[in-house]
Amino acid sequence: MQLTTPKQIFWSQDLIKMKAEALKKQTTASRPIKALMVYPPNTPATLVPRVLPTKSERVFGTNKECFSRRSSLLQTKQLKEHFEGIQKALTKEIKEMKDVFEELEAEVDQNVVDRKHDEIERKNLLIAHDNLIIDCFSKEVFYVATIFA
Repeated sequence: MQLTTPKQIFWSQDLIKMKAEALKKQTTASRPIKALMVYPPNTPATLVPRVLPTKSERVFGTNKECFSRRSSLLQTKQLKEHFEGIQKALTKEIKEMKDVFEELEAEVDQNVVDRKHDEIERKNLLIAHDNLIIDCFSKEVFYVATIFA
């Protein structure tokens, strides 16, 4: 099963957690009991098997053990596949984020160039404005001088 989207990977992790919890419960339930508290309190008793297992039970136990190992290997393989899928998805996300940051840096650089260009243009307009004001004053002074002369 190949996971492709982050959503699928996320939900598959929930499934893995549920399986892990079930496996943990199964392993705690199958552990042998060494001692048991009996009445009167604080008097331990050791449990002893009643009957030794028969040959057929041994074969069943061996098959069960093999099945348990196979399922463990299968679960390990699935976990590995899930982690590889997560790693691929994270690598893809990181690459996309890197591309976005590079685009943003290019836009910032372009904005700096545009601001400098606009600042130069503004200074040129101020100089042109000052020249127009000077020209107007000189013409007005000339006009006033010719009228009163």
